[in-house]
Amino acid sequence: LPTVTDGDLPYDAVRSCFKAALKSFEAARAHYVLDGHVSEHCDISMLISQLYKHVQNADPSHRRRQAIRLRRVNLLDPLRVALTADAFKLGCLYPPG
Repeated sequence: LPTVTDGDLPYDAVRSCFKAALKSFEAARAHYVLDGHVSEHCDISMLISQLYKHVQNADPSHRRRQAIRLRRVNLLDPLRVALTADAFKLGCLYPPG
């Protein structure tokens, strides 16, 4: 099977698949919010980051590749902040409900 990095797939085909997958993953991430579904939310966010990575590899435009890298950072950085050791310890000391 061809992969995005093989260069065998035209960018328009990659982008079309990316958009369809992103729409589904964003809907899932909206359902599995960080507060209450931490593992699922993080897994979905990581999958979205991988989607961006693959479309970035196929994109011929340097400017768009840079913008996609920034989107990946903006997607994952809030998780880094929310999932600090201090936040985890606070949740263990004061569990919800």
